[in-house]
Amino acid sequence: MRGAHSSLTKPKKTEYMKKQKFDIAETVTNNLIDIIEKTGKLPWEKEWSASGSSFFGVNAPRSFETKKPYRGSNVLMLLSRGFSSPWFLTYKQAKAKGGNVIKGSKGTMIIWWSLFMLDENGKPTKDESKAAKKIPTLKYSTVFNATQIEGIDFPKVEAPKEKEKNEAIAQAESVLDGYENAPLSQFGGDSAHYSPALDKVVMPTINSFNCSQSFYKTYFHEMIHSTGHKKRLNRDGVAKFDNFGSDQYSKEELIAELGAAFLASITGCWGEKQERNSAAYLKSWVKSFKDDKNMIITAASAAQRAAEHILGGSLNEYEPLPEEMKPQAVES
Repeated sequence: MRGAHSSLTKPKKTEYMKKQKFDIAETVTNNLIDIIEKTGKLPWEKEWSASGSSFFGVNAPRSFETKKPYRGSNVLMLLSRGFSSPWFLTYKQAKAKGGNVIKGSKGTMIIWWSLFMLDENGKPTKDESKAAKKIPTLKYSTVFNATQIEGIDFPKVEAPKEKEKNEAIAQAESVLDGYENAPLSQFGGDSAHYSPALDKVVMPTINSFNCSQSFYKTYFHEMIHSTGHKKRLNRDGVAKFDNFGSDQYSKEELIAELGAAFLASITGCWGEKQERNSAAYLKSWVKSFKDDKNMIITAASAAQRAAEHILGGSLNEYEPLPEEMKPQAVES
């Protein structure tokens, strides 16, 4: 029986598989590491203060073809380019809409998972009902930002502002209040941490922070950790904690930092100070990124799931903040 279906274990290469001559996960990770190591900043740092784009919401990087936002590590890669518009198209899509990619423009790679299917005879098929074997395949394509395309009218975005320091931020409080079955929160002292054993988040008071944004960014970080509890998302880095400094611990910290940035960006709690702190924090985990080229991709997906667990829905459902709720700039 095994011999009769030996082609199932070693399928013939498709044209796509032949063309794929590099490790996609490694390429994504190396690009991010290169920026962090050379600049000491997050790849997406400059773009928010300049353009008002954010991880999620209506200003998140998205396809102008489908109007759907990108997810996971694609968000990080697209934000790292620092474009002022959230809209992206492939070269062919731009052409089909009557536009043209400006000569000399450098595209950005995006990735997605697709199922490569084989029938019972080991031959490729697109009919899922005839698939005897399904092989998850990481694919990629190149997209261009609206600012790199001529001949198409794209919607414009407005830059958000920051809020006055040490004041409660209504949008952030709303997110925290909406976290169903949330852990207990305790305020006071000089420690910020999450205890899985007690299922409790411990935070200094808001007035202990230099600004409100930093308070909520830190709070979100600990709350993201709490989603990993065995009664919630049951994430290994929390539910099966091994020890500080391990690869598992490193990934969990990356998930918490990215998830906190996701929530901070849609609640007006993200500014230059928070960007600098996150950049320094993530830079300390660069070695882990190098050792595991898939870490940034899997962590970004896990961070999005964690943030959406707290929200009880998609991050991309969030609309821009009303003018009266937009934070006012403050730096300390």
